[in-house]
Amino acid sequence: MRSVRTEIAIQAPVDVVWRVLIDVPGYNRWNPFLTYLGGAVQEGADLEFKISLPGAWSTKARTRVLTIDPQREFAWLGHFLNTPGLIDGHHRFRLAARGPSETTVSHEEDFRGALLPFLGWFTTTYIRRGMLAMDPRLKQEAERLARP
Repeated sequence: MRSVRTEIAIQAPVDVVWRVLIDVPGYNRWNPFLTYLGGAVQEGADLEFKISLPGAWSTKARTRVLTIDPQREFAWLGHFLNTPGLIDGHHRFRLAARGPSETTVSHEEDFRGALLPFLGWFTTTYIRRGMLAMDPRLKQEAERLARP
């Protein structure tokens, strides 16, 4: 297994950050990494997404929502080339309120699969770049919405 984790402090209440994360039609407006996300945000539902890997390529895929725990966790499971077992990615956003107007977001992905020994370095390198591009834009969008 390989993992990628980032964390960012956002000067916005947890409910505002949560609204940004589950507003799937809005992803194309602010997100440079997941440039399209479509579908129902409910456990067991399928989501379609377009991932843009900085310095690599863009691709479309499908994923299944695993967890919706309002204002705490949004997680899904995706598969490389939409084929389970090649490289499976368990993607999570975990939110923690740090007072009435600050939220910490842990952005995580764990990878498993048969191709991981061959493509793991590529996967973790480019996914990390994407997450590091996305996190400050999430912060910017949530803080913009939180301003009076």
